[in-house]
Amino acid sequence: MLNGRGQFSSTSDVFQAGPAKQWIEQLAETTLTYGTSAFILMADDPYTTELYANEVAPGVREMVAVARGVAV
Repeated sequence: MLNGRGQFSSTSDVFQAGPAKQWIEQLAETTLTYGTSAFILMADDPYTTELYANEVAPGVREMVAVARGVAV
């Protein structure tokens, strides 16, 4: 499990501080490297929560499934 807070932005090279695509890549890599199976987003901002739920979480699931050779 990884607890984290972050911020979506147009560009960044910091963990959990960039565009949704970057978050997806970083969290998928964390899952594949360390076996992390749950991510807790510490946020009270509706925009951040919605973007995480609608784009990041499904994107991470898909990227991990493809890397593991599992049907999506």
